[in-house]
Amino acid sequence: MDREAITAVCIDDFAIKKRESYGTIMVDISTHQILDMISSRECEAVCEWLKTYPNLQVVSRDGSVTYNNAVVDAHPGALQISDRFH
Repeated sequence: MDREAITAVCIDDFAIKKRESYGTIMVDISTHQILDMISSRECEAVCEWLKTYPNLQVVSRDGSVTYNNAVVDAHPGALQISDRFH
């Protein structure tokens, strides 16, 4: 997978164990393929993941302040879009 070719992702949280632990899933918007799943939805972990994709221009996400902060920290110029399910 060419990380530099990916310019748009969708990120969302999921329950690993409901009410106890959560993770984040990352999906390529163009191909609808899962890029990765991490066992955290904390700002620092998501930010570090986002930084590994240097050319991200668009991030679709829910209304989470944590995800907003992660995107701003990793890619300040990226367009953030609230996904249609939230």
